[in-house]
Amino acid sequence: MARPRKDQQEPSADERIKTAFWELLEENDLKHITVNMVTQRANCNRGTFYYHFDSLNALLSTVIEEELLSNKGLPRSIFYMLSNDSKALTETLLPQRMQRFGLVMRRAGQECVALKVRTIVANMWQTILCEEGEEVDPNARIIIEYSVSGLIGVIDYLYREGKLDGSSFPEEMIYTIRDNAHYLAIRISKAQGIPLAEFEQRVRMYLHITE
Repeated sequence: MARPRKDQQEPSADERIKTAFWELLEENDLKHITVNMVTQRANCNRGTFYYHFDSLNALLSTVIEEELLSNKGLPRSIFYMLSNDSKALTETLLPQRMQRFGLVMRRAGQECVALKVRTIVANMWQTILCEEGEEVDPNARIIIEYSVSGLIGVIDYLYREGKLDGSSFPEEMIYTIRDNAHYLAIRISKAQGIPLAEFEQRVRMYLHITE
């Protein structure tokens, strides 16, 4: 029998487990999800689950980090907008990532996700704004923390109101994000003492290097 082509192969066990977990989060709070529920939905056994993940918390951390840290993750999309690049809002997976971001905040607790987001975004800003041995200016850091908290709150609100369907953005949200991204670029570059044109160039370089 001919071996199936790569694009015809079934999803791997770990991918089935992650997909099952997202599906279960749509239906249940995190505290009500069990390993047995995940394995039944993923059509695998407990041994397979524990081969890939130490626990449900480890699985949760993995799916959150994939949404946040991947090349198409949410923080990177923000940086595309800061560099006046429309790629962020035309990326087809971004609406899904925003919807999942809202979902996991509702089901697992906002603080659980917010701490990871703040850590990831802070590390990104450190790379963009600072030479080796330098630190982000305290005033710039305040602006960054304030903006991240605001974005988290907006996504949580949009999810609760049913405005994130995973396939498209509300039109008003697109304009608001673009305007706020430009304003944020101006404020942070000024606080850090970097000309706006240089700031935008640094962001573009960062995105190119990490793609």
